[in-house]
Amino acid sequence: MGKFYEGIMTTGVTDDATDDAVHANILAVGYKEVPLPPVPPATALGCYHDKLEYDLPVRAIRFMETEDPLEECGRLCLGYKYFALENGHECRCGNSFGKYGKASNCSTPCKNDPTVMCGGTWLENVYSH
Repeated sequence: MGKFYEGIMTTGVTDDATDDAVHANILAVGYKEVPLPPVPPATALGCYHDKLEYDLPVRAIRFMETEDPLEECGRLCLGYKYFALENGHECRCGNSFGKYGKASNCSTPCKNDPTVMCGGTWLENVYSH
């Protein structure tokens, strides 16, 4: 469970049911997507271990939707220094990384683009903008 300030989670981790409910509420009220600025090129920083306390604490999206996972995750994490592809389909964001150490087996292909590696189970391919 997380701590919230004015409706924004400031610490903690949500579960899948909470994420799904929030997403459904956003769609139900009819919010429109605002165009974002171009995404800077991604710089690969390597493969890192992750754990339940999460190295990059913000889950931007559980299942990436486009055929360009680097652009999609980079865009979702524009307000953060780093972003990571994890578990074949997940995008995470944060301002620091590496607290669980380097790994070498981030070899799970991304669901929508198998030419890009999306980490693995508790493994993340980390990038900077």
